[in-house]
Amino acid sequence: MSVDEKASIEEALAYMKLKPGSPIKGTKIDVAFLGSCTNGRLSDFQEVAKYIKGKKVAPGIKAIAVPGSQIVDLQCKKLGLDQIFRDSGSNGVKPVARCVSR
Repeated sequence: MSVDEKASIEEALAYMKLKPGSPIKGTKIDVAFLGSCTNGRLSDFQEVAKYIKGKKVAPGIKAIAVPGSQIVDLQCKKLGLDQIFRDSGSNGVKPVARCVSR
C-alpha cells in the first residue's frame, strides 16, 4: 500500500470516527448509502433487495439508494427493485444529477 493510499484510508476512518482494526459489525449508523455517482450497479441493488424485502429500515436511520446511471435506474424500476426499497422505508431508488458527496 502506498503512502497516499494509507493516508486516504486513515482520513476516511477518522471522518467516520472509526478506529483501525475495529470490527464494523455492531457499529451504530445513522445513514445507510447504496450506490455512487460512478458505480451504483444493478447487481448491487439486486443483492441488497434480497436482504431488505419484507423488512423495514430501523427508526432513526436514513437509507439512501442512488443508481450510477439512468440505465440502472430504469432497470431497477423494470424489476420492481425501487418498490422494494420504498417499501423498506428507504428513499426508493433515485438518481441524482450530481455527486451526493459534494
